[in-house]
Amino acid sequence: MKGLAEEALGLISEAVGPIGEVSVSAPGLIRIELKSGGTVEFRLTGRAPETPSKAENAVELRILNRVTRSEMEDLRSREQSFVALTGAVRLQAPGILIDRTDVRPASRAFRSVRRSAFSDKASLIPRTLFYQSPGGTFSLSGLAEAAGASPSVASYAVRDLARRQLVETTKLGRELKIRLTDHRALLEGWAREYDWQDNVAVTVQAPVGSPERFLRRLPTFGLPRFALTLYAGASLFLPHSPLEQVHLYVDVADDHGLSALVRNLGWPQAEDGRVHLLRPHYRQSLWEKTEARDGLPVASDLQLMLDLWNHPMRGREQAELILEKHLLRFEVA
Repeated sequence: MKGLAEEALGLISEAVGPIGEVSVSAPGLIRIELKSGGTVEFRLTGRAPETPSKAENAVELRILNRVTRSEMEDLRSREQSFVALTGAVRLQAPGILIDRTDVRPASRAFRSVRRSAFSDKASLIPRTLFYQSPGGTFSLSGLAEAAGASPSVASYAVRDLARRQLVETTKLGRELKIRLTDHRALLEGWAREYDWQDNVAVTVQAPVGSPERFLRRLPTFGLPRFALTLYAGASLFLPHSPLEQVHLYVDVADDHGLSALVRNLGWPQAEDGRVHLLRPHYRQSLWEKTEARDGLPVASDLQLMLDLWNHPMRGREQAELILEKHLLRFEVA
């Protein structure tokens, strides 16, 4: 588990306290073994467990980074389990009801998530550096301008990247020069903190038929801004990439917008569906450097690699092939 999910696990453990043992039973599944007897499993929203049989009886558990009091009340009225990283945990399932707003987040870990170079706005900085040729340098102000980020965001992002030894910084007079040292190292470091399952996902039963033909029909469905990712995106980068499932990012503001989109499309939710609509974890920066391939919008090759890197179905292999193509452009140049 990575990033926000790790923070959520710590808050859940603290909220459950002595009445049970909390563990990760499978990717995206949290198990609570109650001291009084019985076991409850919660499925993190947007995650795809590797053990579908266990997921069938798991209760949906939403991870919320920012949430208002009224939003939490709305979730309670719908008997929805959630973890707010600001220090609130609600777990409701047969045999367990915990609703606490006094759980103290692990402040150091919480700050590291919020101030990471791989958070949404700050990731504009490493995204820009990733497309800089090896040996090329930026000034701090030039990097902020190129990335479309504020100088303060650029400053803490560069500090974090330097701390991780992913960039070199050199002071020339009053100016700071920044250079990406290794494209692969940046990708690997980022993938240790981010997983494609950090996106909120809804799986639907859509009229797919042939996945290739279905992709061509996507612009006719009245979708908001979207971008293909995982194997649907890789299939447009790599000629022999397998394509059975279709994952696409959709530009919706929140979970309610995602649910409304599903209703408007008329595609019923189904765990065995072949189409997965993703509300981006990177709500702002994901749309940077998207490109049209064969007339279809695709997430940037960097985002594709990040999404594929930890995917269990040969994802790393596909990501490596895309990385080779990415690095080749610098050699040609």
